[in-house]
Amino acid sequence: MLQEFFHSFPTWALLLSIVVSILILGVSADKMVDGAASLARYTGLSPLVIGATIISLGTTMPEMVVSVFAAFYGDSSLALGNGVGSIIADTALIMGLLVLCGRVVLERRSISNVSWWRDLSASALVLAAFLFPQNILPRWFGFILLALLVVFLLQTYFQQVHIKQQEGSSIALNEAASGSGGHSLEDGDESEQLSLARSLLYLLAGLALVVGSSRVLLPQVQLFALRLGVSKDIIATTLVAFGTSLPELTTALAAIRKKKEALGVGNIMGADILNALFVVGAATATNPIRVEPAFFRIHFPVMLFVLWTLRLVFLGQLRKREGRNRNQWTIPKWYGLFLLIVYASYILLQYLGGVKHI
Repeated sequence: MLQEFFHSFPTWALLLSIVVSILILGVSADKMVDGAASLARYTGLSPLVIGATIISLGTTMPEMVVSVFAAFYGDSSLALGNGVGSIIADTALIMGLLVLCGRVVLERRSISNVSWWRDLSASALVLAAFLFPQNILPRWFGFILLALLVVFLLQTYFQQVHIKQQEGSSIALNEAASGSGGHSLEDGDESEQLSLARSLLYLLAGLALVVGSSRVLLPQVQLFALRLGVSKDIIATTLVAFGTSLPELTTALAAIRKKKEALGVGNIMGADILNALFVVGAATATNPIRVEPAFFRIHFPVMLFVLWTLRLVFLGQLRKREGRNRNQWTIPKWYGLFLLIVYASYILLQYLGGVKHI
């Protein structure tokens, strides 16, 4: 019914309506993040862990809802492409901007667990897609991914609790000395001033708007791809993935402005994990997903490339440090520029080879 409604729109109006839907997604998810961040202050977790768990759950909600709706209606390319494309956008575009414009110094003990979960969950997804018969991800595999998500969240939480028990009050001093910030998102930050009732209202109202705008976005994207003659996997991994990654982008820009880069990096890495386990997992549990050949040709290789090169940069930085400083990882600014070049090349190559007519 919605697709019939948008069918009467001229192409420019259809594109405008897609942009509006994406903006509503971003704003509603942003309010949802405010509510989640306000609730997070009661947990006592570090900024990086808060970003990788609670805030990432909020910022990946648009991707999850869009992919679940797409899977429900049998649109495998959009369901999988949104998750994979969001990982690429988060890591190559948003991480690139964060590294290039900010100063990213990370605690090794906090980032190690999250980074391994990120790299291995995405790699396991690619391996499964390659090994399953006819490259179809079955529903039971989706439930396995969701179970792994629960394991990740619990393991990350209890690891942080263990660190706090070991070091006690010295954690606050260490974080202040390393520039990673305290346990709040920001003194005077709006999210810190929300009451419990208002935090819950933001969380629930944001979730409702995310679901509604995602439901409207799906038929718009399908019709737009049909008119341009562009395959759905390209639209999903570029336009839709960028749109649903707007919460991560706004969080990263706020982290740069407030000198809380660790929170931004945690959000990006957590979002990568949740895109593999939560977004793709929920979509696959809804309906089996067929992995199209284009994913093996370009989307999966680019995703794995941007993920694993970051680990190589971490290792390279550690080799340059001695003694106490070996407990910190610094991401050099040249790597931020490198990521942006990779993302621009990825987008350009797809549209140069994928647009049949306009």
